[in-house]
Amino acid sequence: MEKESKKKISYFYYIAFLIIYLEIVFKLITIRNCGFGDVLYTILFSMPIILVINMVVNLFKESVARSINVILSILITLYFLIQLVFFKLFRECIRLYRYHYRCY
Repeated sequence: MEKESKKKISYFYYIAFLIIYLEIVFKLITIRNCGFGDVLYTILFSMPIILVINMVVNLFKESVARSINVILSILITLYFLIQLVFFKLFRECIRLYRYHYRCY
């Protein structure tokens, strides 16, 4: 039982490190500036998605959780790569909505 809880904790640290690392690298490549405040905000605003991913992974058995962890890692990395290519091409980040309403 203790070994299983250590695995779940290591999944949390792995996902946390992956997301925060990719966010910081993305900022360094696109903005070319990443101070202490930027890192702090990155950690602060990444925590909700890290916790949600961790809760989803912890719902499953060890072998399934490992597979989900690998798949999510690939998808998160692909998302950041697509975001980087999109930024290099169009000089803006991908938005969930492309056109927004304007107040006239």
